[in-house]
Amino acid sequence: QSRPLALSIPHGSIYTHEVFVGSQDGYAYAVSALDGVLHWQSPKLGEMIQAAPTGVFIPYGATWNILFVPTRNATSANRVCALNPADGSLLWSFNNGGGSNAIGIISSSVVVDYANYRLYFTSRTRGGGSSDTLWCLHFDNSGATKLWSRAFGDIDCAPLLYQDRVYVGNNQGVIHAVDAATGADIWTFDTLEASAVKSYVVCDTGGLPRRLYFSTRDNVWSIIDNDSRADAISGWPITSISLPSFPLRVYGTNYLMVGSSDGRLYRINVNDRSLLSNQLGNGNSPAGSPSFDVTNNMVLIGTAAGVLYGVVPPLN
Repeated sequence: QSRPLALSIPHGSIYTHEVFVGSQDGYAYAVSALDGVLHWQSPKLGEMIQAAPTGVFIPYGATWNILFVPTRNATSANRVCALNPADGSLLWSFNNGGGSNAIGIISSSVVVDYANYRLYFTSRTRGGGSSDTLWCLHFDNSGATKLWSRAFGDIDCAPLLYQDRVYVGNNQGVIHAVDAATGADIWTFDTLEASAVKSYVVCDTGGLPRRLYFSTRDNVWSIIDNDSRADAISGWPITSISLPSFPLRVYGTNYLMVGSSDGRLYRINVNDRSLLSNQLGNGNSPAGSPSFDVTNNMVLIGTAAGVLYGVVPPLN
């Protein structure tokens, strides 16, 4: 139920094109991106793998090649597993000591800070275990140690690391901004909607103040990070899109792209909140979260009918 990770990695003197994926059978897999041949299956990592794998890789500036796969165990403690991407073997795992410190289910991907060798991830609280749900680890190829963790209530969306801040939304619609190095509070914004923030918070690039975008069950939101506080933007949230998907920010334009349960792809002008939309097929199938094909200037979006659409909406 998560996206695969596809990239080229070195094997000796050659590069192979790999697709890494976690499965709800509790294993991670690597297959050839060229022909689909299975390259390896990991050891059993947990009851279920929900999140997409992430990693650090030497060709992209890291010291080691490591694949990170978190578990989503309903009946047992959870952990972040570090795998050798060449063969799927377990390098190490982090479980915060288990027992009274055990980690709750992890539904979203681990976020990697290449420059400082830090990992950020979110979880739910663990009954009889830890109440912490936002975590920061320092890692190398032999293990990981906790730098800090925070108790922000159940979180299913991934954290966003941008510059010196981590942004995260919990399952009650509360956005937190914390210092990436220490976990110290910077500000909190409550949507008062009491519904989960989807996927992760998106931000405009550049310095402060900056706009942040996210979706909850019924609304698309934009707020401003004004250094030590978050301010609501007049006219937001947008309430006219039925069960909106996670928003896609199309950088270099003024637009967000959002899928909807009404079978349409919406284009939102972030400056004036004006909407344009495209009906996908007959419009009877809910649309998922869009992605952007930069080469072809095209939005890619799937529907619950199992159909993938390429849409070229006006982007200027």
